[in-house]
Amino acid sequence: MACNFSQLKRRQSSNSLLGKKKSVTEEDIKDQFYRQRVRSRSRSIGKFEGGRERVQKLKQIRQNTEANYETIHAGIEPRKPLKVAFSPIEKAESVGSSTGLPPIKGGITEEEEEEKETADDVFEAEKEGLTKEIKQPDKDEEQGETWDSKLTFILATIGYAVGLGNVWRFPYLAQKNGGGAFLIPYCIALLFLGLPLFVLELAIGQRLRKGSIGVWKQISPYLGGLGLASGAVAFNVALYYNTIIAWCLKYLVQSFFVPLPWSACPGQNETSVENYRECQLAGPTAYFWYRETLDISTDVESPENINWTIGICLVSSWLLVYLAMVKGITESPKVVYITAIFPYVVLVIFFFRAITLKGMGDGIIHLFTPKFSLLLDPMTWLEAGTQIFFSLGLSFGSLIAYSSYNPVTNNCLRDAFIVAFTNCATSVFAAIIIFGIMGFKAHKTFDACVSSNSQLMNQS
Repeated sequence: MACNFSQLKRRQSSNSLLGKKKSVTEEDIKDQFYRQRVRSRSRSIGKFEGGRERVQKLKQIRQNTEANYETIHAGIEPRKPLKVAFSPIEKAESVGSSTGLPPIKGGITEEEEEEKETADDVFEAEKEGLTKEIKQPDKDEEQGETWDSKLTFILATIGYAVGLGNVWRFPYLAQKNGGGAFLIPYCIALLFLGLPLFVLELAIGQRLRKGSIGVWKQISPYLGGLGLASGAVAFNVALYYNTIIAWCLKYLVQSFFVPLPWSACPGQNETSVENYRECQLAGPTAYFWYRETLDISTDVESPENINWTIGICLVSSWLLVYLAMVKGITESPKVVYITAIFPYVVLVIFFFRAITLKGMGDGIIHLFTPKFSLLLDPMTWLEAGTQIFFSLGLSFGSLIAYSSYNPVTNNCLRDAFIVAFTNCATSVFAAIIIFGIMGFKAHKTFDACVSSNSQLMNQS
């Protein structure tokens, strides 16, 4: 505790009463005052600063010490030693005490004088300035924007992971790479590749509470390119995903027509002879896809007119993305509920429709019939790992951004297991529905072929 000039003089007076005959000059008292001031100030600086800043502050204090001394103690005369008559007993007690002097009635005690000095500290303004500089953020400021509930985060992550990759790509890969045997490398890739990376992205986003670019840059400045690369990949994926959504919007509008445009070929009077023959050979579904929806040209190097219908649908798909994200993912929980729950509603409707179709059982048997010989092909394992990345949405940076809105104490390991296994179960469930409908189409084609052959045999 620093002491002022008057305290030093009083201690000098008490020392003289205690019998210490060492003479103390005015310059000695000033030197002692300077040393104690600088020592007290250095301790307070050490709490807030360190290194080069601390040295600079101490130099500044040493330069201004003389001015501070004159400012505080200008016009104050040194206190003369107290001359008090003691009885032998009182003198013995006073000499043996720590202070050396009995308390003066009606005067100011040493504790009160120290409190007064603390209240009148000339360095108080600088201390307050240092305190403001290192002011810790409030809990609300540190927490920032968060999800309104745990269910919203789970649904948003499931809605992000579940998509066309589950309904479109997984059944195709399962049929191509051995049916039920494909589930073996798929599950192995999920346990040893997908889940660790899924937990990693959730954990670093939740702990550092930043997006993909900020997270990797904070881990190491040399890893900042990972965030930029993931953003570029996500943008490229969004380009062709929105194109697929544009096709879906085209089919959605056309599905309200009766009869369905892809249910039958156009008549001879409605199109050219070449297109009519093409539809008879390819079928009405393929004809509508290539000639009506895509209006495809002969090759890439021979472009034809702009497909304005698909162009309008593409702009509409980007507009839907903007409307879903304009307020932020945490400010629009209703959008999250719709985008996450609606695909499951559609899948359940398709499932109950598929189980009523003829040949569904044959299609499911074809799906789960294993072809173990294909497990020796490295491409089977490569495509299983690729499907895990594609289905879970790994390395796109979106999972890091989603988890950055979670509290730091959130159980991200449990969330990773819930989302990952829900996503993979959705893939298998969608594959059952798709192959059930494919079994129905196979039976329908077989029955049509048998009927056509019967008519030819009857005519002959």
